[in-house]
Amino acid sequence: MPHIGIEVKERRIKNYWTIDDLAKESKVSKGTIIRIESCRENYSINSVIDIFAALGRIVVVSTKRFKK
Repeated sequence: MPHIGIEVKERRIKNYWTIDDLAKESKVSKGTIIRIESCRENYSINSVIDIFAALGRIVVVSTKRFKK
């Protein structure tokens, strides 16, 4: 989901935060933040929730499955 990584990076920059700042505030590792911002797909939904919470955003998770 590339849009998640793009939004994380945009919001981090708007807050004038470095990756270190976001890692400290969210308690998520720098490596995970880098993976998310680089739009790599190897991260957990819990990490995303923690990051968005640190950025002052709410995450809504749907358990509905979509047909391919």
